[in-house]
Amino acid sequence: MPIIFVYMNQIKAILIDNEQSARNVLTNLLERTTHNINVLTTFSNLEDGVEQIKALEPGM
Repeated sequence: MPIIFVYMNQIKAILIDNEQSARNVLTNLLERTTHNINVLTTFSNLEDGVEQIKALEPGM
C-alpha cells in the first residue's frame, strides 16, 4: 500500500515565462519534486500574470 503525505501548508504558485517550453519544464519539475507546491496556472506575459496574481494571491 502506498504512503501518501499531505502537507498542510500548500504553496500556490503562478509561473510566468514567455517560452512555453520553459513553463512546461518548470511545471513538470515542481510536480515531480515537490508535494506542497501547487501550480495554479501559467502565463506567457507579465500583464496577464500580474492580473491573476492579484486575483489568486499565490504564495510564490
